[in-house]
Amino acid sequence: MTHVSVTRPRRIGALALAAAAAVALSACGASGMLAQSPPTDADVATGTGSSAGRPAATRSASASVKADPALAALVPQEIRDSGELVVDSNPTLPPMSFKADDGTVAGVDADLAKAIAGRLGLRPQVQPYSLDGSEWHVLGRSLGDADISVSSSVITASSRWNWKNVQYMKTGLRWIVRAGNPTGFNADRLCGHALQYEANYDEGGNRPSIAAAHVAQRVKECAKLGLPEAHANGVHNVDEEATAVTDGSVEAAVMESPAAEYVVARSNGALELAGTQWEATVYGIHLNTGAGDFADLISRTLASLADDGTYGRILEKWGLSAYASSEFPVDPSTPEVGE
Repeated sequence: MTHVSVTRPRRIGALALAAAAAVALSACGASGMLAQSPPTDADVATGTGSSAGRPAATRSASASVKADPALAALVPQEIRDSGELVVDSNPTLPPMSFKADDGTVAGVDADLAKAIAGRLGLRPQVQPYSLDGSEWHVLGRSLGDADISVSSSVITASSRWNWKNVQYMKTGLRWIVRAGNPTGFNADRLCGHALQYEANYDEGGNRPSIAAAHVAQRVKECAKLGLPEAHANGVHNVDEEATAVTDGSVEAAVMESPAAEYVVARSNGALELAGTQWEATVYGIHLNTGAGDFADLISRTLASLADDGTYGRILEKWGLSAYASSEFPVDPSTPEVGE
């Protein structure tokens, strides 16, 4: 197997759990919105951790995952010889993937990657990636040494063209507003509202986020209906969105559903979700296009982790049980944004 780092189109600007972001949010009345420490396996084991405002699971989510010899025997020889599963993850979207205080990658994606490696009898090496223009490939891939990418990446027609994709979670978009929705924002009708959304995955602007595509599609409705134009402003990470909503700069902001729940739960009551989920879709693990057999193995490994409860405990640890997949197909057909 050729080792190719298959990565998600990047989100500009680190989504901070760092002190600087905490200070900025604190100044807006949402002290510690994203600054709380993430739940650890120790928290989960003792039941003292919490995630997305929900109780943590009662035991460790991904620690001590037992290898399955039958699955391990199917690992490509090159990876088996190395003894490691090298995983790329873009740590900019808590609680899916972010940098912990010690600089390691934490979140759902890292926990799932470790569990997959453990089930395959491999040591996990979860590495953050941060691309600059010199590393950016025309197809959105980066050159590197990763075996798979677990990076909360939405499966689209483009990703099915560029990579093999294994579904591992459901997702979508949610709107957030200030607590009590003081401006009466209606997520079903964006016309006349001041809004924010995550603008682009890359600074060239040629790969719009699902949030950007969603807003672009929805604001067209206003002109057709003869209603006031929506004033939508694109920003580059959900910290900016949360801050703008909290301080009243905008009425509402849209982001991927797991991030929206996480931000709201950690806002100390300053924010709430508005309306229901839009653009229901799925996250996928990416592999290079020639890795069909390995993609099938990753799918079977996820099913094995679901069968013994490991997969469910990981999502419960982060408060995202509602986004669990019941199956893990390779290259599933998914709706495009706006359809």
